[in-house]
Amino acid sequence: MIQIQNIAERYFSSDVPELVYTTDSNTDIVVQILDNDNNTVHISTLSPFNGYVKLYELGELFTEYMRKCNLTLCNFTIDVVQGQNSISNTITIIYCTDMPTEPVNDFLTKHFLTLTDVKETQADITEYFHFIGYDTPTITLLTDDDPPLYALLPITNKVNGVTSFSFSLNDLALQADISINKIKGCKVKAGEREFYLFKGIAHDTTVWEFRNAFNAIESFSMPTALTITTKDSHNTAKVNRKLVAYDFKKSQYFESETAPLTRKEFIWASQILASHYIVDKKGRKIIITDAEAEIKVMPGEENKIKFKWQYDFDKPAIDEETMDIYNRIHSEQYDKQYT
Repeated sequence: MIQIQNIAERYFSSDVPELVYTTDSNTDIVVQILDNDNNTVHISTLSPFNGYVKLYELGELFTEYMRKCNLTLCNFTIDVVQGQNSISNTITIIYCTDMPTEPVNDFLTKHFLTLTDVKETQADITEYFHFIGYDTPTITLLTDDDPPLYALLPITNKVNGVTSFSFSLNDLALQADISINKIKGCKVKAGEREFYLFKGIAHDTTVWEFRNAFNAIESFSMPTALTITTKDSHNTAKVNRKLVAYDFKKSQYFESETAPLTRKEFIWASQILASHYIVDKKGRKIIITDAEAEIKVMPGEENKIKFKWQYDFDKPAIDEETMDIYNRIHSEQYDKQYT
């Protein structure tokens, strides 16, 4: 007879414990793990030791599989067969590369799928929200009116057990038919989950979308790049006693730094350094190649994240809005135009 010890219904993928099966037989055990669609995720044959079998590092297995399949939530069935005896258990795994401080059920009830509950935004930035549950989300506009006068219902989309919706403050202003200048921010609520968005001072920022610690899309904004470095290289060889150049290569990388961050903002923003999917407004994929991130402990020191990044196609990319800046050879003093 086969039995399993201490198994729960739901786990974060970063917090799946070892699963222990006990048996009164010494014959080999076949373990097969299936996903939602009965695809085989893992299969192996194990031999009992002192009457038990342990399954280790399932969290790493589930995390990599869900990342590959682009899933935030997945039900895995673990079938264990020993001769004529068998046992089957289904567990729900929520993708997570961090370690939330609350148990999985408490966290999912109280929080959206993000590592923060407050964020600064700008009027035209699309913000994304995701949660697991059946609650109806509402958005309350924060204005100078007291109490707030407007409550809006976003259009939601549910895929693979995750409810998602998105909006910008400009969208809310249009929906409520009020000036964007009156809106200070908004409160987003779904069941016990609450999230506050505040409108920051408009400034020149770069906006990316990335997959966070829960494999859910979020927006990330930061000041524009500090430096832009373009590298040209080529090989040389002698041909007919003459030196010739060949195999020309050009690459470009950028260096960026966040604005000063609180400790909570720092933890949230640090997710982007480990994200496997980052794209800019034009859908170009971003690869972070080097990063420096420290939380300062001395008073007056600022928490910042500094990193280098490239486009995945590793070629210079000049946007239309910046092309006019770089399309002249001379400085303005000598940049004479003739007709």
